[in-house]
Amino acid sequence: MTDATTTGSTTRQALAERCRALTEARWFAILVFALILANAAVLGVETYAGVVHRWHEALKLVEHSFLVAFTVEILLRVCAHADRPRDFFRDPWNLFDLAVVVSVFLPVVRENGTILRLLRLARVLRTARFLPQLRVFLVAVGRSLPGTFSFLLIGALLLYVYAMVGWVFFADNDPGHFGSLGRACSRSSF
Repeated sequence: MTDATTTGSTTRQALAERCRALTEARWFAILVFALILANAAVLGVETYAGVVHRWHEALKLVEHSFLVAFTVEILLRVCAHADRPRDFFRDPWNLFDLAVVVSVFLPVVRENGTILRLLRLARVLRTARFLPQLRVFLVAVGRSLPGTFSFLLIGALLLYVYAMVGWVFFADNDPGHFGSLGRACSRSSF
């Protein structure tokens, strides 16, 4: 029994070391980065109806190729943690990548083109994994969100107050511009 356990442990460790050597190689990171950018470019091309109509089958093949490539990449990264699986789940980028790739295989997402496009577009955020400067920027933006939200909330409250004042004073004389709160808001934002 201990020989089987030792053999399984040794096999997992060997698999993890091979996959880790592969996924930590500079060329692998560059390849994944290039795939992410190429996928983003294809998503941009798909916004042109004429191109999609003319090249529908080719674009579908390219999308399936990206799906295969990203699936292989996440499987390699999972295998790179075969000797210590918890470490894979401690990295937020691994969780993000896994969620994006797995969601493509879910029937609800696969059948809803809009959600699928948004999730595929989210892969562009993975470039932060390869560019430390972008990662610093994204962390700064993330930390500034609470302050930005507070600023937007105060701005919305001020807009609401001005719209209500406009409605109270001008609704009877100018109902086209101040006849409702929505109309008054659009006038107050000028």
